[in-house]
Amino acid sequence: MNKKVATYVLLPIVIIIWGVVIAKTISIFLPNENKLVSNNITTVIDLKQEFKRDSFTIVAKYRDPFLGNVVSPVKKASKLSRKKRIPQRQVIQKNINWNFVDYGGVLLNNTSKQAIALMKIYNKSYLMKEGDINKELTVEKIFKDSVSVNYKGVSKTIKK
Repeated sequence: MNKKVATYVLLPIVIIIWGVVIAKTISIFLPNENKLVSNNITTVIDLKQEFKRDSFTIVAKYRDPFLGNVVSPVKKASKLSRKKRIPQRQVIQKNINWNFVDYGGVLLNNTSKQAIALMKIYNKSYLMKEGDINKELTVEKIFKDSVSVNYKGVSKTIKK
């Protein structure tokens, strides 16, 4: 390759590379008004991960090395599962002003099929799932159009 041809080809490439490096360096130090900055970023971290137990059985049909016979496993009697009785709550009527809580809707997680309620408590938005407690308010059950909550021992269903 001719020296002049190599110079004419490589010189524009070097100029373009240095131009990009200088432009990136200058853009770091100059403020850009197009950048969006939001102070209201909320992250929800699920610390309680649900693990499903793996169900399997081990078939221990093997030859006894000393006797030479095939040993069949001893079958255990299966225990019948009994449903636990959940005691009914006695609702004590208290005069509670429920204006501090508002239900916005429900989000469904496609993978775990878990419902998350959009709750507004004292004009602050929260993402809550069943069993979560926030400011003495417990989410008992989440439905599409309503949510059942408990506050200081009093249960109520709040609609959208």
